[in-house]
Amino acid sequence: MKVLIIGAHGLIGREVVKLLSKIPKYEVIEVGHSKGHLKVDLKDPASIKGLFEHIGNVDAIISTAGKAHLGTFELLNEEDFWLAIENKLKGQANLIRYGYRFLNPEGMFILSSGILSKEPMYGASSVSMGNAAINGFVKAVALEMPHGMRVNAVSPPFVKETMELLNMDSSEGTPAKDVALVYKKCLEDNDTGKIYDVRKYI
Repeated sequence: MKVLIIGAHGLIGREVVKLLSKIPKYEVIEVGHSKGHLKVDLKDPASIKGLFEHIGNVDAIISTAGKAHLGTFELLNEEDFWLAIENKLKGQANLIRYGYRFLNPEGMFILSSGILSKEPMYGASSVSMGNAAINGFVKAVALEMPHGMRVNAVSPPFVKETMELLNMDSSEGTPAKDVALVYKKCLEDNDTGKIYDVRKYI
């Protein structure tokens, strides 16, 4: 089973790659943004199209990628505020828009949103907006997929390693390796149009 992982060199992506690579039935194809042999820029539709044309058909496409900025709406500049929409939302939506032609029948897309979609915090309006939009898109586009293809999203809480990088109190953060387990569960389930709240599965 060929599994394409977008964001393979990020905190969560690395753990997903590590976990699935241990399972013989999965052939993991790693794609990064600036690192590795295969790269893609989610803000650039041509980059996404070129990636799929280069790789060809796969059985699953997992995205652990997507950029967004924390910060109050009044202090973020125009580009920073809309980054969650232009990169995380639009980029992941385009993975489906262009990638379904390269997904084998009954294959699966797994996108990434986040807990801020339904539990916002101060200074996260842009991130909450992007995450909530991803969840809505997943539920709707799952109804339109051809050939038995499925679309789901994983919604992680704050990842412990990310909190540490941001100098936040990480005592209640979720380790990336635990989040990776939920991507695996999603991949092995038969659901579609579902948002996997990581906290319910670990």
